[in-house]
Amino acid sequence: MPSIRFATEEDLPGICDLVNHYILHSAIHWDSEPWPVEEWRRQWRAGRERYPWLVAHTARGLAGVAYGSPFKTRAAYAWSAQCTIYLAPQSIGQGIGKALYGKLFQLMDAQGFSTIIAGVALPNDASLAIHRSFGFEPVAHYRRVGWKHGQWMDLVDLQRMGPQAAEQPEPPRAVSAVAHLVSSPAAPPAP
Repeated sequence: MPSIRFATEEDLPGICDLVNHYILHSAIHWDSEPWPVEEWRRQWRAGRERYPWLVAHTARGLAGVAYGSPFKTRAAYAWSAQCTIYLAPQSIGQGIGKALYGKLFQLMDAQGFSTIIAGVALPNDASLAIHRSFGFEPVAHYRRVGWKHGQWMDLVDLQRMGPQAAEQPEPPRAVSAVAHLVSSPAAPPAP
């Protein structure tokens, strides 16, 4: 099994290369141009205390990344988040995605997020299967909303309900407050 830990700034070039592979060679990521590492650095710095960023490493190197991000920016959405996962092509089908997502959702549940949303470009049976295995249910199916590689693409939004929210919920806790849940939190996020 991989080692799973919080992403560090040193991981960002590898994350950039991993996701750019999907941007260039698949319809999983809908951007058409690769992202520079500076954009990953900006997003990681802006969100790492509120949303966990995890990486999985094996003897072969970076095996995957999973992270949370804002679902929407208005204040009423503070208890909702979005999740994203990318695996190195050689790591698919080895349980690494389940290990990464399992740890990510453990952290986000402990933080107090009541709802997690995932967007899946179709067709993608593997992504649908892993999300369903964590209790995600489809809530919206957008037809022909994306154009990539010469074809129209559908998008499905899936929703996972976290622990039952209180009538008067506290705001979600910072990542640093739940960092102990990652067994080897190399460089836990700074407040």
